[in-house]
Amino acid sequence: MSYERVGDTLKKKAKQADLISYLRARHPRSVKFSGHPDKPNFVCWRSVEHDSLTFYKKEETDGTTIYKYTRHSTDETDDGIGYLIQYEGYSFVNAIKALAAFADAQE
Repeated sequence: MSYERVGDTLKKKAKQADLISYLRARHPRSVKFSGHPDKPNFVCWRSVEHDSLTFYKKEETDGTTIYKYTRHSTDETDDGIGYLIQYEGYSFVNAIKALAAFADAQE
């Protein structure tokens, strides 16, 4: 059995890819822009299927921007790679390749 490897550069690019734009383009039925149930007058990108799941971008301590999600009902937080694996059924390698290719196309 052989395993396909992805390098750190590709992983970094995938983590910095705009997850919200990716989902809107490739999985438009997965996300919606709506009010937050616990914060009046606050709107954000949310999962259509999981009402406690929100998407956001976060600036890391090294100055890079990473796109993330949090599922508040379970305290689960991860990056776009993790979201695609957990909720859209991608493999690890395919999630990285898809987000990195999307980021390249946006440049």
